[in-house]
Amino acid sequence: MTLAQPLNATETNTPLVLDPAALTPAQRDAWQALADEAVDPNPFFSPSFVQALLPDMAPAGTRLFIATDAEDRWLMAAPAAPRKLGLALKSLTGLATEYGPCGTPLTSPVATADTAATFLQAIRQGAGSFSHLTLPYLPLESRACQLLRQAPGWTLYTSLHQERACHASGEEGEAQFSAAFRGKRRKEFNRLLRRLGDLGSVKFDSYQGEDVLPHFEAYLQLEASGWKGHQGSALLSSAETARFARTMVENRTRTGGIRIDSISLDAKPLAMLVLLIERNAAFSWKIAYDEAFARFSPGAHLALFSFERNLANPLLTSADSLAVPGHSMIDPLWRGRMAYAHAQLASSPLDRSFGKLLRIDQTLNRNLRSTAKRLLRRGA
Repeated sequence: MTLAQPLNATETNTPLVLDPAALTPAQRDAWQALADEAVDPNPFFSPSFVQALLPDMAPAGTRLFIATDAEDRWLMAAPAAPRKLGLALKSLTGLATEYGPCGTPLTSPVATADTAATFLQAIRQGAGSFSHLTLPYLPLESRACQLLRQAPGWTLYTSLHQERACHASGEEGEAQFSAAFRGKRRKEFNRLLRRLGDLGSVKFDSYQGEDVLPHFEAYLQLEASGWKGHQGSALLSSAETARFARTMVENRTRTGGIRIDSISLDAKPLAMLVLLIERNAAFSWKIAYDEAFARFSPGAHLALFSFERNLANPLLTSADSLAVPGHSMIDPLWRGRMAYAHAQLASSPLDRSFGKLLRIDQTLNRNLRSTAKRLLRRGA
């Protein structure tokens, strides 16, 4: 396949496949313009995030699949690559991973079901033997999901249905906050803050702009000093993840797309939360805390502080925790829920049969992993 060439253009929309590492300035600007106006904000499919992933973290063969209009304006786009999500089978899969668990294609406010069909024409060209696309972590109430369901000639299947914590804005968000911070929990949190205050000066802060980079370095050190560092999953645990994270944060800092919230004791960070801000939405990307102060629940205090900061920002309409479903700390505090699933799109009976095999393959993989974890716990 020749990249950067229109594929089977319709009268008004053109499917396009591009190498995100080899874009012209005009193409990158078009990508950024779509990210800036997307009806479903997704920082993880934006240029600042994807291009930071490419050197070390993105799968080989990552491409951008795009639907453009007659004026070359991008209307729908997503990065994807051949990936193995189960034991053996590969599928063209959206670039949503544990570092960016949101698989919503960037979608223009003027996009239609025909736009989604054009986007999927690009998928058909790039998918290889099977015209099949997997989108992990696809929010089910997103406009992109609605349009993909309506795309003529394609069928959307969902599996692994889950919900994670989020919160709204305005009156709904205020009600969620009040429900989370009242009664026994409010008394206990206030008691813990008083006890912490007996040890020194407790301060909550929020950093944006030029203050982000030095405080992100402080975050990296805090994360590496805790269980993630000992387990090898901290961002500083490998040169590749450290380079990706620093590049991404620097990229987004230029446009105000990063906020870091913290709670400190005598200027020493006890917990820090890195949020990605994309248009009218906040995404809680990474959190770390000083385990020596775990008895004071600094992470929970910070989650409530960040909730309040989000509510105070009139530009924000939602916040996604990005937490695993049922997270013991965040679920009781952020009372909204965002439903998502693994979505698969197929365009022929053969592709649908391949999709069934993929789902079986992924189920076997999950079952084997669960069995292995149980055996490890028994042997511990």
